[in-house]
Amino acid sequence: MFAWSYGLNGLTVLLQANAQSVGTVALAHSLASALPPPGYNRQRPHCFVLTLTSGAVYFFQAGTEELVNEWGSTCNYWAARQSK
Repeated sequence: MFAWSYGLNGLTVLLQANAQSVGTVALAHSLASALPPPGYNRQRPHCFVLTLTSGAVYFFQAGTEELVNEWGSTCNYWAARQSK
């Protein structure tokens, strides 16, 4: 699982166990979408996709469908705040 934080420069994804940064993604004009059941596949049922304006696509897995919806909504909220 991942821990997330949002700063002025974009979304920072952290490893939960030791909070080591694994990267930053600029959210301006991006879109997060939940994958419908069965998710990415049967072993990864709770996933969402973050699509950037550059065409890059990131897949994220969460523990439950509710977490997928929460993280997708959070990413879209901050993307809207950054987009002009």
